Amino acid sequence: MPINVSSKDLDNLINSCYSINSPTSELGQLGILFNKKFQNGFKEIIVKSNPANTYENSSFEFDFCWIDKIPLADFTDLQVIDFNDNEITQKVELGDMLLIIIDDKLTPSNEIYNSDTRSFIFQAKVGDYEIPQIVPIGRGNEENNSTAKEFYLLSQWPKFDMYKTSGSSVPLHTDINLSSTQDIIKYGWYCVCPNNNNHNWPCRWMCSPAIQSNPCNITFGNALSAFYSNTTCDSYSIGACFDYLRNGESLEKLNGWSKITNEIIRICDNMVLPRVADYKREIRRIVRTNIFVDTYYFMRIIDALESNEKLFSMVEKRYFDDDPIKPEDLNIIFKYLTCKGISLRDIYKFFSFIFSTKKSISKGLYAIYHSQLNSVSEESTDNQKGMLVIKVHRRVKEKKSGH
Repeated sequence: MPINVSSKDLDNLINSCYSINSPTSELGQLGILFNKKFQNGFKEIIVKSNPANTYENSSFEFDFCWIDKIPLADFTDLQVIDFNDNEITQKVELGDMLLIIIDDKLTPSNEIYNSDTRSFIFQAKVGDYEIPQIVPIGRGNEENNSTAKEFYLLSQWPKFDMYKTSGSSVPLHTDINLSSTQDIIKYGWYCVCPNNNNHNWPCRWMCSPAIQSNPCNITFGNALSAFYSNTTCDSYSIGACFDYLRNGESLEKLNGWSKITNEIIRICDNMVLPRVADYKREIRRIVRTNIFVDTYYFMRIIDALESNEKLFSMVEKRYFDDDPIKPEDLNIIFKYLTCKGISLRDIYKFFSFIFSTKKSISKGLYAIYHSQLNSVSEESTDNQKGMLVIKVHRRVKEKKSGH
């Protein structure tokens, strides 16, 4: 299921995480995206942007993986020539950051029955804040220039062997082939940050697909929004599906991109961030944000109310017309739903969406249910409000059509 995320909110969050005293190195700036301020703000944006819009429980996981110089690709046996007309004779990093989205659909007993998993690589660069940045960012004509090697990998994705580090002599995997895919641009993009804190860029990080001379004019928020919503960005694809192995199974039977992503997850799970990103070196190289959306209780309540026209009408009018529900009527609804086997906590959660503001609740009702309504987390409220709109609209439409 596509995840809707506000690109503007993401850009605002990213810019708010940097100041006049922020580091101006490439990795120093990248490290800020792995700290608590950004990650907490990122979760708030995800929750706010995605009211529940399905009839099933869902579990979302958003991962940021630090992959600077680990792992690497080796395609030296191909004797390829870079844009400086030099042969590439050394390994090259896959990128600096891998983003992952895991969207699991769950049964009422919270068992996974369907999963959508996608991932995407960013190659980070730092550029002159006073001039427009174009691909590839950073130049140099020496042999095995890092920019030249990175650009060849991201733009061509030749068949390669995958190594954990530059000093590794035994590959993790061999003959990884992504070039058979028609749309290879989707696997990895560039993102560039300014070399000065006094920049006037619309976002601290600006992005572009790995296309020669392409301008870096896409904000990081727009790129992330397109990736999470599984849409194109400026007509370019961003991100690819992979098969997620959760139980330590062998990766050998997986296709190339699935093999890359799963191997990176395993590597990052067993390594800590470098000091440039985490001074205390206490955080793993994979930073996870998990969000659980519970919608089944919502369905049960709506279905129960539907079987009682009078009670359903009270809820319907309260939601659409802002009509108050008298305390004595609310008590009847509570007793009715309790008799239907619905827990008081789920009932309180449901009515916290109906009575989302103090001014719309009658004084008596507010006095009776104030404590219970306030006990429901804002995150759950944001996740579920849209569910009521969808369900009630559907019920109203069905009633009017006579179904």
